[in-house]
Amino acid sequence: MLDELGLSGEEEAVYRALVRSPDAGPDELAAVAGLAPETVRGALSALAGRELVDQAEGRWTPVAPERALELLILREEEQLLARRARLQETREAIPDLVASYVDVRRSFVSDGVELLTDPELVRSRLYQLTARARLSAWSVSPGGALSPEAVAASLPLDRELAERGVDCRMVVGAGSLGAAHWDAYLRDVEALGHLVRVSETASYRAIVIDGDCAVIPATDAERPGAYVLHGAPLVAPVVALFEEVWSRSEGLPGQESGSSSVFSQARLRQVAHLMSLGLKDESVARRLGVSVRTVRRLISATLAELQAEGRFQAGANAVRKGWLDGPGPRDD
Repeated sequence: MLDELGLSGEEEAVYRALVRSPDAGPDELAAVAGLAPETVRGALSALAGRELVDQAEGRWTPVAPERALELLILREEEQLLARRARLQETREAIPDLVASYVDVRRSFVSDGVELLTDPELVRSRLYQLTARARLSAWSVSPGGALSPEAVAASLPLDRELAERGVDCRMVVGAGSLGAAHWDAYLRDVEALGHLVRVSETASYRAIVIDGDCAVIPATDAERPGAYVLHGAPLVAPVVALFEEVWSRSEGLPGQESGSSSVFSQARLRQVAHLMSLGLKDESVARRLGVSVRTVRRLISATLAELQAEGRFQAGANAVRKGWLDGPGPRDD
């Protein structure tokens, strides 16, 4: 058991023997622990170095177990914190490495249009663009399910986007559903606050970042690749395509359209009501008992569900949908 805390099997056996036989010397401990006397002496020296036993006047005394274990746990936690810090430093170096990889491999076919001619390069550029997203990251993926390896690689970035409050929406093909790992991934990203819908008819793959950058397939290239479009004039048609596909898509099976287990339609209606009162994000957060960051994700989900560009349009659409008291037809 204590090997998880850094003790060897011999050290644990000697410590336990000393706890049971506090007056025993090394030779007696050897008999109790079933070890050679020289092994016991080495273990006692190691335990003393860990401050788990004391020696005075030729007698070995164990530190009380609760103190000893807390000391071992504390040291393990310190090592874990140090390792996490090193891993975070490595993670923070990823963007620079990706930039170096992308910059020497991409080409520009015109102002505002990049050409990526290799699938690996496309994946790296997508990671780079998505990691930089400030406002939104929308995607249409009509193909099959991603591989378990791709899903595992995607989740850390999905979590980071959710933590930053980025409006993330995914449209996936109906044919992709059914693989256990993929279905679990879609539920996981919904739990993070991402919005997921399913399309029976979507056939065109596209990704839109912050409304002014889009990635589309390079169907005219010799190898599988992609174009990266920059600027609102070039990206606007892709945004319109996404919004059309989104409006015609459905929620995951077993859920209301646009909802998730966390962002339920009842909660979105509540948010719409509070928005209609003119409350600011901080006031809505206090009313709901959640963080401002969560409220902003809820507001993004509410706007998406109501197909609204802003709060005023959301209020009008909420009345039409029957979410708020007021004139207007119900369309549900």
